[in-house]
Amino acid sequence: MHDLDKNGKLDGIELIKAISHYHEENSAQQNAPPIPDESQLETMIDTIIKDDDFDGDGYIDYGEFLRAQKVREEQARANPPQQQ
Repeated sequence: MHDLDKNGKLDGIELIKAISHYHEENSAQQNAPPIPDESQLETMIDTIIKDDDFDGDGYIDYGEFLRAQKVREEQARANPPQQQ
């Protein structure tokens, strides 16, 4: 993970670094998502913290990360993408 200060939690700065790293690693792929600008990153981080910080402490700990992943997987199964 991207827990730079090794406190077992992700804060907004660490989330920005994780998202930036993902985009850097995948930018060469065809159909890669565009690199978000500063405003888009801020919105993304705010949304992640709001949705995934279940205890409201301003961080995403490993348990919250796992719980959020499970919720997203369940949502994806319940709403599969439409094939064209």
